[in-house]
Amino acid sequence: MSDSEIQIKFLFANHDGVKVLLNVFPDRKVGDVKGTLLSMWPEDVPRPESISNIRFICMGLGALQDGKTLRECKVPSFPTHPTPVNVSVTPSKHPVQQHTQSEGGRTYSTPSPSSNHGDRRHPNCLIM
Repeated sequence: MSDSEIQIKFLFANHDGVKVLLNVFPDRKVGDVKGTLLSMWPEDVPRPESISNIRFICMGLGALQDGKTLRECKVPSFPTHPTPVNVSVTPSKHPVQQHTQSEGGRTYSTPSPSSNHGDRRHPNCLIM
């Protein structure tokens, strides 16, 4: 690792002990780093469909924006240890069709292959 690189330790949500170490320059865009991480994705973690399903969260900075560099996101670098970055994978947007349960008349939303994918008029979750 050169002095100007940041060593990042990616920690995966809901997968204790799974981590990936990566050395990157602070002028790399977050989206590019996600692409690099996706190319070396751990076998024990379900692979996301694309980088748009990956979220990086770093030390209280919130979700890092794909179009910004690590420097612009103020990702810190430490001389003694890697910078921890939490990785979460957002679910893909699946179409939804409503079904009514016979007991109590409760309504639940479930994915339906016949629904119009990406149609925002159909919510992904409905709680009543």
